[in-house]
Amino acid sequence: MPKIILINVRADYPAAALGVTSSHPTTVSGWRHMWFIEEGDILVVPAQIEQDFLEYVGQVIGVDTDTILTLTRNEILNDEVILSPDFVGELQSLIFLTNRSEPWQFMPCFFTDGAAELSRLLGVKAGTGWEFASQRGPVLLNRKSHFRQLATGAGLPVPNGCITNNLRTLTRAVERLLPETGSVIIKGDNAAGGKGNIALTQHSIDEAFEGVRETRKIDITNVAEVAASVWDELKDQQVLVVESYHKARSIFYFEFHISDSREVRFIASGSARLEPNPSDQKELVWVGLDIPADLPPFSFGSAVTEAAKFAHLAADLGYQGYINIDAILTDSGELLFNESNARWGGGTILHAISERLVGTRYSDTHNVSSLRDVPPVPLPEALALLAEQEIAFDKSQGRGVIILACDPRLANMMECLIIGSSLDENRKIEGDLRKAVDEYLAAAATDR
Repeated sequence: MPKIILINVRADYPAAALGVTSSHPTTVSGWRHMWFIEEGDILVVPAQIEQDFLEYVGQVIGVDTDTILTLTRNEILNDEVILSPDFVGELQSLIFLTNRSEPWQFMPCFFTDGAAELSRLLGVKAGTGWEFASQRGPVLLNRKSHFRQLATGAGLPVPNGCITNNLRTLTRAVERLLPETGSVIIKGDNAAGGKGNIALTQHSIDEAFEGVRETRKIDITNVAEVAASVWDELKDQQVLVVESYHKARSIFYFEFHISDSREVRFIASGSARLEPNPSDQKELVWVGLDIPADLPPFSFGSAVTEAAKFAHLAADLGYQGYINIDAILTDSGELLFNESNARWGGGTILHAISERLVGTRYSDTHNVSSLRDVPPVPLPEALALLAEQEIAFDKSQGRGVIILACDPRLANMMECLIIGSSLDENRKIEGDLRKAVDEYLAAAATDR
């Protein structure tokens, strides 16, 4: 069944608030999702795709890219954009051009209410989750406050905390939670990638805190003053989540897929890799994922059991599609869940590529690692480096590097995927890759 792949990444966030343009990393990261393509698909993207990169994708996964039709808008594909008459008309024309008689499958990253309406206007298959999405149902699964409410109801372990919409309860919550670990985290209800999170701590602020944009010093004598400052900054979110902050031994996720018939299927697990921000050593930034999640066996079993409860709850509510459920294993070995995302996750495409190239049981024999922070190199030169180092992905060996996304303007980091027989092998390949890129860039700088 041919697909209409709608890469509406961050369509649920106000573009103005994110400062997003067609060249923003958030938009450019949408290129990584073109790896979903199969022959005959229509690909709808928020940034121009270079033909040489599309051909590279086709070569790696064995797809004739001449059969792929694309529709490009150099902006976030939010509901206003995808429901505009000219956009709908262009997409209808592409469907007509294919002259295909079989039904289409609609595959959006975010199933917003606008995406649900677009599927209706196009008359394409959107599954039983269409009605839920048309009523903005997925919002229930994408807000931090709603996750806390639903997870508590489902019996998942969550950090001690509360939901607040005013300064008074925020101040009381900080006072109550601070003694537990000496730190609290305050989360904006609808902010991406930790950008709306602030940590308050009685400990040193010289050490990096995971999942926050900023760490501030606090003590029991100035709680009211610090809480008021945070409230002034985040009150536009209208709702905040306040929780005790726990240092994590492991940060990980579980991904599930919910079918039209509400069947819940486990997809994959992964661990997040965090490294100090080169420009601010006090901030930890997400640099990649490792699949499967690196957890002790008992902790893994406990975590996937709890995560499945939430996935089944989402299915019972009427959600259909991919859902990611995030958790941590604390330094003391405690399992705590912190949010869900009803959309494609960071690991969704990594899993899809690995299944196509290695097989459905790839994680029995292989480890998969993504790198989001490789300095940009033009695609031809990047491919030449992989060939010279003999680390380009080789399907017969089931190992090597794949370039997931490559910005031709060299304005954004290159994203790569490494598939190997073990995590140690992946780290070895990563070292070879980084060394080759660094040497290329040093030589290029000398030539200039």
